[in-house]
Amino acid sequence: MDTNSANTHSGTSGQSSDSSSVPPHLRLGDSCVIRVVLPVENRRLCRSIEVTNQEKTRDVIVKAMKKFQVRGYKPEDLELVQIITQDQKLRIPDDANVFYALKTMDVYHVVLRKYTFPRRTPAKQRSSFSLFHRKRRGSKA
Repeated sequence: MDTNSANTHSGTSGQSSDSSSVPPHLRLGDSCVIRVVLPVENRRLCRSIEVTNQEKTRDVIVKAMKKFQVRGYKPEDLELVQIITQDQKLRIPDDANVFYALKTMDVYHVVLRKYTFPRRTPAKQRSSFSLFHRKRRGSKA
Protein backbone atom coordinates (compact mmCIF):
# COMPACT_ATOMS: atom_id res chain seq x y z
CA MET A 1 0.00 0.00 0.00
CA ASP A 2 1.19 3.47 -0.77
CA THR A 3 1.70 5.63 2.32
CA ASN A 4 3.30 9.00 2.82
CA SER A 5 6.96 8.40 3.65
CA ALA A 6 6.96 11.17 6.25
CA ASN A 7 4.76 9.05 8.49
CA THR A 8 6.53 5.72 8.09
CA HIS A 9 8.94 4.37 10.68
CA SER A 10 12.03 2.29 10.09
CA GLY A 11 12.20 -1.10 11.75
CA THR A 12 9.57 -3.76 11.96
CA SER A 13 7.02 -1.96 14.08
CA GLY A 14 6.25 1.76 14.28
CA GLN A 15 3.88 3.15 16.87
CA SER A 16 1.85 6.29 17.18
CA SER A 17 -0.67 6.88 19.89
CA ASP A 18 -3.05 9.78 19.34
CA SER A 19 -5.60 8.08 21.59
CA SER A 20 -3.23 7.78 24.54
CA SER A 21 -5.87 9.07 26.96
CA VAL A 22 -7.54 5.63 26.79
CA PRO A 23 -5.19 2.69 27.41
CA PRO A 24 -5.38 0.11 24.58
CA HIS A 25 -6.64 -2.64 26.86
CA LEU A 26 -9.67 -0.78 28.18
CA ARG A 27 -13.16 -0.29 26.92
CA LEU A 28 -14.48 2.86 28.45
CA GLY A 29 -18.22 3.21 28.06
CA ASP A 30 -18.96 3.62 24.40
CA SER A 31 -15.41 3.54 22.99
CA CYS A 32 -12.22 1.51 22.89
CA VAL A 33 -8.77 1.83 21.37
CA ILE A 34 -7.62 -0.62 18.75
CA ARG A 35 -4.08 -1.09 17.47
CA VAL A 36 -4.27 -1.13 13.70
CA VAL A 37 -1.41 -2.75 11.81
CA LEU A 38 -0.71 -1.92 8.16
CA PRO A 39 1.65 -4.33 6.39
CA VAL A 40 3.85 -2.30 4.01
CA GLU A 41 6.59 -4.07 2.04
CA ASN A 42 8.77 -5.77 4.69
CA ARG A 43 7.44 -3.68 7.59
CA ARG A 44 4.38 -3.43 9.76
CA LEU A 45 3.24 0.07 10.66
CA CYS A 46 1.10 0.40 13.77
CA ARG A 47 -1.28 3.15 14.91
CA SER A 48 -3.78 3.40 17.74
CA ILE A 49 -7.29 4.40 16.76
CA GLU A 50 -10.23 5.13 19.00
CA VAL A 51 -13.43 3.37 17.95
CA THR A 52 -16.85 4.37 19.25
CA ASN A 53 -19.94 2.19 19.50
CA GLN A 54 -21.46 4.11 16.56
CA GLU A 55 -18.80 3.31 13.94
CA LYS A 56 -19.30 0.81 11.16
CA THR A 57 -16.47 -1.04 9.43
CA ARG A 58 -16.22 1.49 6.59
CA ASP A 59 -15.92 4.38 9.09
CA VAL A 60 -13.02 2.68 10.87
CA ILE A 61 -11.32 1.83 7.57
CA VAL A 62 -11.57 5.48 6.47
CA LYS A 63 -10.19 6.61 9.84
CA ALA A 64 -7.27 4.15 9.51
CA MET A 65 -6.61 5.23 5.91
CA LYS A 66 -6.33 8.85 7.07
CA LYS A 67 -4.09 7.90 10.01
CA PHE A 68 -1.73 5.89 7.76
CA GLN A 69 -2.16 8.30 4.82
CA VAL A 70 -3.08 5.43 2.48
CA ARG A 71 -3.38 6.52 -1.14
CA GLY A 72 -4.52 4.63 -4.23
CA TYR A 73 -7.22 2.55 -2.53
CA LYS A 74 -10.90 3.00 -1.81
CA PRO A 75 -12.35 1.91 1.54
CA GLU A 76 -14.21 -0.84 -0.37
CA ASP A 77 -10.81 -2.32 -1.40
CA LEU A 78 -9.76 -2.87 2.22
CA GLU A 79 -10.88 -5.00 5.16
CA LEU A 80 -10.30 -5.21 8.90
CA VAL A 81 -9.13 -8.48 10.44
CA GLN A 82 -8.76 -8.88 14.21
CA ILE A 83 -5.82 -11.01 15.32
CA ILE A 84 -7.05 -13.34 18.07
CA THR A 85 -4.02 -15.66 18.20
CA GLN A 86 -1.23 -16.41 15.75
CA ASP A 87 -3.49 -19.00 14.10
CA GLN A 88 -6.89 -17.39 14.73
CA LYS A 89 -8.18 -14.34 12.91
CA LEU A 90 -11.60 -12.71 12.85
CA ARG A 91 -12.64 -10.83 9.72
CA ILE A 92 -14.86 -7.88 10.65
CA PRO A 93 -17.92 -7.96 8.34
CA ASP A 94 -18.41 -5.02 5.97
CA ASP A 95 -21.64 -3.86 7.60
CA ALA A 96 -20.64 -4.52 11.23
CA ASN A 97 -20.50 -2.14 14.12
CA VAL A 98 -16.78 -2.60 14.89
CA PHE A 99 -17.05 -1.88 18.61
CA TYR A 100 -19.47 -4.79 19.09
CA ALA A 101 -17.93 -7.07 16.42
CA LEU A 102 -14.52 -7.22 18.13
CA LYS A 103 -13.79 -10.24 20.28
CA THR A 104 -13.13 -8.96 23.81
CA MET A 105 -9.41 -9.06 24.55
CA ASP A 106 -6.80 -7.22 26.63
CA VAL A 107 -5.40 -5.52 23.52
CA TYR A 108 -7.26 -5.21 20.22
CA HIS A 109 -4.87 -5.94 17.32
CA VAL A 110 -6.48 -5.36 13.93
CA VAL A 111 -4.87 -5.62 10.49
CA LEU A 112 -5.90 -3.27 7.69
CA ARG A 113 -5.32 -5.16 4.45
CA LYS A 114 -6.47 -5.51 0.87
CA TYR A 115 -9.80 -7.30 0.58
CA THR A 116 -9.17 -11.04 0.19
CA PHE A 117 -12.68 -12.52 0.08
CA PRO A 118 -14.92 -12.41 -3.00
CA ARG A 119 -17.15 -9.36 -2.94
CA ARG A 120 -20.83 -9.94 -2.45
CA THR A 121 -23.20 -8.14 -4.78
CA PRO A 122 -25.49 -5.56 -3.16
CA ALA A 123 -28.97 -6.82 -2.23
CA LYS A 124 -30.59 -4.88 -5.10
CA GLN A 125 -28.51 -6.80 -7.66
CA ARG A 126 -29.03 -10.27 -6.17
CA SER A 127 -31.50 -12.78 -7.51
CA SER A 128 -34.87 -12.58 -5.81
CA PHE A 129 -34.88 -16.36 -5.20
CA SER A 130 -35.24 -17.18 -1.55
CA LEU A 131 -36.44 -20.08 0.52
CA PHE A 132 -39.21 -17.79 1.73
CA HIS A 133 -40.61 -17.48 -1.81
CA ARG A 134 -41.21 -21.20 -2.18
CA LYS A 135 -44.73 -22.40 -2.59
CA ARG A 136 -46.03 -23.65 0.77
CA ARG A 137 -47.49 -27.13 1.08
CA GLY A 138 -51.22 -27.19 0.80
CA SER A 139 -51.49 -23.59 -0.38
CA LYS A 140 -53.56 -22.75 -3.44
CA ALA A 141 -51.34 -20.43 -5.40
